[in-house]
Amino acid sequence: MSKLAIKEIVVDPTIQIRRGNHEPTIRRYEESFEKLPPVVVIRTKDGLLLADGFHRIAAAQRLGLKEIKAEIRPGSRETALEYAVVANTKNADPLTPEERDEGIRRLRQLHPGWSNQKIADVMSVSEDTVRHVFAADKVRKAVLLGGNSARAESLKSAHFTEIAAAPHAAWEPLVSAAGKRGWSRDATRLAVQNLKDDRIPREHKARLLAGKADPVVITPEGEAAVPADVVSRQIRDMAANDAVLALERALEGLAKLRLFSISAIVKTAGGDRLDRVIKDVPRYVSFLEEVFDAAKKERRNLQVVS
Repeated sequence: MSKLAIKEIVVDPTIQIRRGNHEPTIRRYEESFEKLPPVVVIRTKDGLLLADGFHRIAAAQRLGLKEIKAEIRPGSRETALEYAVVANTKNADPLTPEERDEGIRRLRQLHPGWSNQKIADVMSVSEDTVRHVFAADKVRKAVLLGGNSARAESLKSAHFTEIAAAPHAAWEPLVSAAGKRGWSRDATRLAVQNLKDDRIPREHKARLLAGKADPVVITPEGEAAVPADVVSRQIRDMAANDAVLALERALEGLAKLRLFSISAIVKTAGGDRLDRVIKDVPRYVSFLEEVFDAAKKERRNLQVVS
């Protein structure tokens, strides 16, 4: 172990497996910097590549340090890429599912001959997890090649994992339907099960693939029922698109605002926020007056009818 000038270390974001530094981790490292282990640097033809210690480097820079404890190892860019994956599987801050999946993909790229089990052992996950990542990638690739990228981008990897269990011909329609109808992972899994279930009518399966129906569950009595999470989503969508509900919430907000004095509102706004008040309030007042006039007119029409 030795000390290196931080400016000599090449911090390449593409080597880091995480999707950016975590702010709470950097702050925690600032408070206990002297107790932290050395960063790991790989000496390559491209320079001293940082393989482990991205948060520690960030903390050192914030502390105004010029040097940092470092362990220097010989190797290549590929060595640094692999080390970054393996080191983070043992980190106190667990990888997110997305970061874990990226690590699995990186190991396959670096070691095409490795089995799923070998990758699973290195990543400290199950072989099923590795297999699901590659299965989901196959679905995503097929959908993108089919020109259905818009729907694919709205889904998470978990959706593709579930769709991978469906017949290949159903992949693209299921991706489109899941994106169009806002299915959760569970709903997507159920849709795949519906396609394989002989008790589900062909007409419903066709509507599923066309994005015109949601998956159903078969009750113990043999009847089809809409699952709870689909119903909950439909209720949320209705609430989100309910204009009257949005208006009621806006009026509730105004009612709370009236608890403050006008001078307190204006004096604490200040600067840009005050300019926004001057610019936006007249427009909202005008809109509310239009709603008020239309509501009174509708009330009069209802009274005439009744």
